[in-house]
Amino acid sequence: MIIKILTLLVLAILSGCSAATFDKGLNYEKTSKYKFEYNKGSSGSTAITNQKNGNQINIRFHQNSCGSYGLIGPLIFPIIPVWENDDCKGVVIGVSQASKVRVIYRDKIYEPSKVVRGGGYFFPIPIKSINNTATLVVEKKDGEKFEIPFRYQHTFSFDLWPGR
Repeated sequence: MIIKILTLLVLAILSGCSAATFDKGLNYEKTSKYKFEYNKGSSGSTAITNQKNGNQINIRFHQNSCGSYGLIGPLIFPIIPVWENDDCKGVVIGVSQASKVRVIYRDKIYEPSKVVRGGGYFFPIPIKSINNTATLVVEKKDGEKFEIPFRYQHTFSFDLWPGR
């Protein structure tokens, strides 16, 4: 009887996995001027609302585009190290409801060199060089301007899967 209970307990533990990871890539910096709401859906976008007038835009930084490192394993104790390191050739930022998008970094204005499918803008800036704050400037069709600070950084996450 004890063997059956232990077997069921071990199977329950092994049926789920966990991961403690640090993703490397771009991430916005919160300011009091805007309200930030991260959408965990398939798009991974962030809704940014202007605190003064309630107007909103959605942006999507490809947060783990440069790789990640961490530990994965059974539900209780992640023990297997994993890492991924990619060359980041440029910045891709998804923006909705924009008439003009640009990045200001080190007092230089960068215009997108191309627009990728799905509303993403490609800027020819090496991501890993953005260790100081850059500013994403988004102008909406109605003339309103959003200025969102961002930089290259590591972000921590702890995930449980499958289906937990």
